[in-house]
Amino acid sequence: MKPRVLIVGTAYAIREHRKKLPYLARDFTLTCVTAEQCGGVGWMESAGDDVSKDYRFIGLPIGGASVPGTRCWYRGLSKVFRDGEYDLILVENEPWGVLRWQCWFLKLVFQRSAVFGEFTWENIVRRGWKGFVLPAIYRAAAFTGSYAVGGNRDAAALMMRFGSSPDATACIPQFGVDPAIFSPLSESQRREARRHAGLPEDGFLIAYCGRFVPEKGLGDLLDAFQLLPKAPHDLCLLMMGTGELEHEIRTAAGRDARIRLCPPSTYPEIAAFLQMLDMLVLPSRTQAGPGICWKEQFGHILVEAMACGVVTVGSDSGAIPEVLGDDDVLFPERDVAALAALIQSFAQNREHAQAVGASHRARVIAHYSHERVAAGWREFFHKCIKVPT
Repeated sequence: MKPRVLIVGTAYAIREHRKKLPYLARDFTLTCVTAEQCGGVGWMESAGDDVSKDYRFIGLPIGGASVPGTRCWYRGLSKVFRDGEYDLILVENEPWGVLRWQCWFLKLVFQRSAVFGEFTWENIVRRGWKGFVLPAIYRAAAFTGSYAVGGNRDAAALMMRFGSSPDATACIPQFGVDPAIFSPLSESQRREARRHAGLPEDGFLIAYCGRFVPEKGLGDLLDAFQLLPKAPHDLCLLMMGTGELEHEIRTAAGRDARIRLCPPSTYPEIAAFLQMLDMLVLPSRTQAGPGICWKEQFGHILVEAMACGVVTVGSDSGAIPEVLGDDDVLFPERDVAALAALIQSFAQNREHAQAVGASHRARVIAHYSHERVAAGWREFFHKCIKVPT
């Protein structure tokens, strides 16, 4: 009999994120529980009914918050724990998340023999009162969990710092990407897509895609773009997303016709946007102030752009270097001049840009496809599970 695994995580409401589940189901009798609704930048997706024959899928309403997050819990989750039998339980929530502790309590009541652990993205030690309180929560999580998985190296190291066993701690991405959907277009297809979108067919298209918030370093990208030569007039900067900095970006676009503000797209539309690009930039900044404490945790848009064969450039904030795996496409965070020079070097040598884009896609297929990511999870689950014989 295959080991029985229960995964609880909000992000599985997004259909694309479930693509790793059939690969897990090859080795496990799998149940996945998620929120009825989840979303990204400017859009939401309903979990709906998943009739996969490979695994059991359950969407539950949330309580405690209006949108899924660390303050929410799942209504009806107790029935899932009470009615099933599981060898391993994974909750994808931060150590201080209400859902994490709801799952632990239900495991204690209904699934005492199951191996219990969590997935976390948190990769920075917080300051102020949170820095005083959170170490105790991390230690409690390590004490009550049998294993931990960090979505980046710093997240895994943080869990071990507060008590998680190195032998039971892993660094594995939460999700992969589908290289069949996020794939390069031929030159003629890309020109046609640009023509249809009203973009310059022969231009060098640079883009950012994500939240319009200060920690993403958007001011650095806009400033770097202004350092680039105005001629030849083939450079175009596309800013896709929404957020608190939208007014500033709209103002910048009003002053420079080369900058375009693009409305946020649903997940299925992101691939078509990325396929038109020459370069994607993620200029994230580490923030360690009293208002926000954050550094880049992964940047899933990186692997999506890489899968499309797009040159993908990022700052050295957080997990970006480990995701890109190439120092030649990194720049020091907040270094506007270095970013401008990096953009210009690729814009002036498009053959090199195409070669780097091809190497990016090869890296995704080797490390970040849904199948490869699921293989890492399968191996780790087998290591953690102690099935009675």
